[in-house]
Amino acid sequence: LLADILVSLSPDIIARIKPGGKLLISGFMDKPSGPISAYFDWNPVTSSARSADEVAEHFTSHLKLLEKIERKGWVAMAFQK
Repeated sequence: LLADILVSLSPDIIARIKPGGKLLISGFMDKPSGPISAYFDWNPVTSSARSADEVAEHFTSHLKLLEKIERKGWVAMAFQK
């Protein structure tokens, strides 16, 4: 999952969460370096690198961050509206 996609879709995602609803996003790297496509043998799209904190900033303007889990450079975050 590309972090840039989460960021670009964050307003639409947030708008679809009911009050009290929760959101779980996962499967992106915490601090990728260079284009995301460099991590794969295929190149369907090119994306600039964003950290998990940058992704969280786009959601915490309207949601509360409940938990952030990082394992081996990969991140999952839980939010609540």
